[in-house]
Amino acid sequence: MNKTQQEELFYGCQSTIFGDCCLVFTRQNILRLFFTDEREKTLQYFEQLTEKMNLKRYDEKAKELIDQIFIERKTFPLVLKGTAFQLSVWKALQTIPFGETTTYKVIAEAIGRPNAIRAVGNAVGANSIAFLIPCHRVIRSDGQLGGYRWGVERKQKMLEWEKINFKNKFIYSAIFSLNPDNYQCVCREKMARFGELVHFLPNQYL
Repeated sequence: MNKTQQEELFYGCQSTIFGDCCLVFTRQNILRLFFTDEREKTLQYFEQLTEKMNLKRYDEKAKELIDQIFIERKTFPLVLKGTAFQLSVWKALQTIPFGETTTYKVIAEAIGRPNAIRAVGNAVGANSIAFLIPCHRVIRSDGQLGGYRWGVERKQKMLEWEKINFKNKFIYSAIFSLNPDNYQCVCREKMARFGELVHFLPNQYL
């Protein structure tokens, strides 16, 4: 692979039960993974960037990667830019198991900075690679969700989905993809037993 290929940047968006998810990636690495409530505005922003840098739209690959990340729970090399403190926090976040949560206090203690809870919160909020660096799994010591860069409601949905999907991977992976063809063998009555997830699905898929 030549140098030009290695430096190519791609972007794309994909609909998920958590809202529209966007990726910026190379042929080897993930640079950004984030959610947007303004998909068209986000795409227009990326289109403007294509004139300034080697950035190309590649929705098909973005969909493939997003499915691999959320459904297959595959990991990919990440390109991170931050201070040494931020990098230490983001590294600690990656140790939080799927379906579990921890607190800002625990993260502060894990990186050897027990008195830097507020700074840890700021570093968590500065994370630009959602899910792969699972900042949504960090909550307050009192059990409250705390903040989330892409919305507390989305954070709650992600945590609920993870806990349920951890136990029922096949069914809930199909739900994540939002492909109605996946539901042909799952009738509405059967889905009703999984009441925790019904509110995730658009009406047309119920």
